[in-house]
Amino acid sequence: MEVYAECFINNEEIETHRSRISTAKLVRRICMVIWALLFIAMWVLPVFNPETLGFWAIVFNFLLYLGISLPFIALFLILGKYMTRKTTEYDYNLNGSNISITKVIGRKKRKKMFEAEFSNIENMGRMTSENYDRYAQNKNIKKVAAVCQYEEDDEIFYIYIKDNLGDVLLHIRPDEPFRTALKRAAPRMSVIDKSFFEQVKENTGDL
Repeated sequence: MEVYAECFINNEEIETHRSRISTAKLVRRICMVIWALLFIAMWVLPVFNPETLGFWAIVFNFLLYLGISLPFIALFLILGKYMTRKTTEYDYNLNGSNISITKVIGRKKRKKMFEAEFSNIENMGRMTSENYDRYAQNKNIKKVAAVCQYEEDDEIFYIYIKDNLGDVLLHIRPDEPFRTALKRAAPRMSVIDKSFFEQVKENTGDL
């Protein structure tokens, strides 16, 4: 029997840090304006005019321009990463024979970040289990996080995928219906961490 489910993971920091995110947006715009003005000035001011200055003087002035611009460029990039981290959410989808995860940035931009066939899933369980530690210590396994907050480890699950392109250790924080759907799909797997079932039983109460 095919199993279908969807779970959208809300990022609570979007609301709690709304003022900080708005300030970061404003500062990024200011950085862009300053950088653009400096770029225009580089071609307008006589300090870059080859007719009045020698070659090395122009090179020196250009390096000076870069030195002035780099802090604004760096701040622009740093704030961009901050905003992405604070506004990223995830959409989990269990569609028949595969599981996929879409990253949602700023509640506007969507980008599929992960997809795997259930036939490639080797194990699932809680992040607090001993099996997880064994996988996490393996440097050859790629870690993929689809979690907004890590405060409560008991609510975070791992999915270990063994694929020809490389092994993956996926972190997810599914809600109760999605956990139940995963449990229904789990019998297809030959091995599964018992902590996965314990967590589902604890949260559903009737499984």
